[in-house]
Amino acid sequence: MERRGGNSIENARQRLRGFIASLDVRNQGPILALSMGDASAMQRDEWRLLRATGTVHLMVISGLHLGLVAFYAGFIGLSVARLMPPLCLALPAQVWGVLVGLAAALLFAMLCGWSLPVKRAFIMICCAGVALIWRRPLGLANAWLVALILVLAMNPFASLAPGFWLSFGAVGLLMLMGWNASKSVGVASIACKAKQLVRTQCLLSLGMSPLLLITVSEMPLVSPLANLLAVPVTTLMIVPLVLIADLLFVPTPAIAAFSLTLADMVFSAQASMLAYLATWPSAPAVTMNPLIAGVCLASLLCVFMPVTMLLRALLIAPGLILAILVMPFSAKLPHGEFELRLFDVGQGLAVLVQTRHKALLFDAGASFSEDFDFGDAVVVPQVRLAGARSLDRMVISHWDLDHAGGAASVFESLGATSLMAAADDQAVFPLGDAVFGATQFDACRAGQRWLWDGVWFTVLHPPPTTARWASTNDRSCVLLIENDRLAVLLPADISQAVEFEIMGDVPKLKLLVAAHHGSRSSSSMSFLRRTRPDIVLVSAGFDNRFGHPHPDRVKAWRAVGAEVYGTAQFGALHWRSINPDTIESARSARRAFWRLIRQDA
Repeated sequence: MERRGGNSIENARQRLRGFIASLDVRNQGPILALSMGDASAMQRDEWRLLRATGTVHLMVISGLHLGLVAFYAGFIGLSVARLMPPLCLALPAQVWGVLVGLAAALLFAMLCGWSLPVKRAFIMICCAGVALIWRRPLGLANAWLVALILVLAMNPFASLAPGFWLSFGAVGLLMLMGWNASKSVGVASIACKAKQLVRTQCLLSLGMSPLLLITVSEMPLVSPLANLLAVPVTTLMIVPLVLIADLLFVPTPAIAAFSLTLADMVFSAQASMLAYLATWPSAPAVTMNPLIAGVCLASLLCVFMPVTMLLRALLIAPGLILAILVMPFSAKLPHGEFELRLFDVGQGLAVLVQTRHKALLFDAGASFSEDFDFGDAVVVPQVRLAGARSLDRMVISHWDLDHAGGAASVFESLGATSLMAAADDQAVFPLGDAVFGATQFDACRAGQRWLWDGVWFTVLHPPPTTARWASTNDRSCVLLIENDRLAVLLPADISQAVEFEIMGDVPKLKLLVAAHHGSRSSSSMSFLRRTRPDIVLVSAGFDNRFGHPHPDRVKAWRAVGAEVYGTAQFGALHWRSINPDTIESARSARRAFWRLIRQDA
């Protein structure tokens, strides 16, 4: 019976997916996401627009959608029960309404795949339904706590997901604002209701900003206005039309198709509005450290404190002053110093190098499909988290997919003042005509050299004539970075033959990013004895099919006294020239008892 029920739900999901795919609508991805919680058809541009305006939550099935389903179904059940006296003899009409609403919410939750927000919302709806049936005043706060306890009981690791905190935090904040608003009077007129809506949205944006900054690390400044306009449109127009289609696509497909066509038209208008807001000067996301997020949270709590306005101002003022004092001093590097971040992009390479005022990205990770690449998923948010709003130079060492696959996404999101890339007989990788129209482009050539904030960057390879190097790996850009005390080498995918060619130009190294992900064809002993690196960083995927880094190379690195760190074991790695003997890793910084770190590379 359980398998048959599961198959029935999957069949319904497949039929609904096929029905939506058969329609001639522009926004099939968003409609599919709202209909059954399947966001796989969402295009990259659609996600980028939602992120830029802080409205991603509108495409996630949550308490808003499930609550609407329960409300509409419960109202229909209540109305039908009142029209049929025999039903009311068995159970009160209100109980029929609750049961129908819970049944509809359960079916919709199963149709949407039981995500974390759906579980939370369904548990809260069940608590409210039980309270109505038993005629006991449970209260929203108690329902929220019951949902929190049950979700954690079913999956204790749910608390590790940002969605857990964002979902429960948003509902808790709405309850807090509802309690605060209930103490006021004079909300009968339309003008007062509109004022209350604006106030709620502004306070919700302020309240969610600490959670967003801590969990997601960025928050679009235009988000409050975008949500103020988009939430009512989605709630009152798009979602009801989509729910009608969900209900009627089997018995009356024509009505369902018409409903989805209307939803598509409304969503297109909303997308145009969001695209306009995304072009505003205030649209880019801001990043803050946890201290600033804490100040925002403290200020928000002061707003809700039941005290006089004068006392609130006195309580908020120190927090605002602290924020103003802390924000300008966001870890500016001293002149002549630099730092390097090796991002965890699996079997690929992406390195961010920052000086006091400049940022350089060396490669951008791999691309696996039109809908996913490491540039968009990892590099862009990590560069922003590092405090760089744009790139001063992007270097593509060579055009293999594991190094250049994410370059287009990075350039589209961050831009770059200049682009340096390997000149190849296969022509330039298609980043788009706009890239070269708005950006200075230079081919990598040995001897190129520039100075940023007291730090020298030197291209050691390839030479002007690359005919002798048959492999694209051996035509890779090799970049040497040095200040007056130490040097770092980014050799991309060169082999031992190229290492022999450039060995005379490489000084003693403090840090070496392993060539070709630590393959056996790189890091010769003669090269290592000449450069004597103290630290070797390896960018390689966990348990990758190439066996990188090769055990022989790990032994060779350690034979010359180098400490070896790999992204597969330690996650993203961070090194600073002002503290050159220390490596910070993402996993060791957030060490947990269930996460083991193997000490071998």
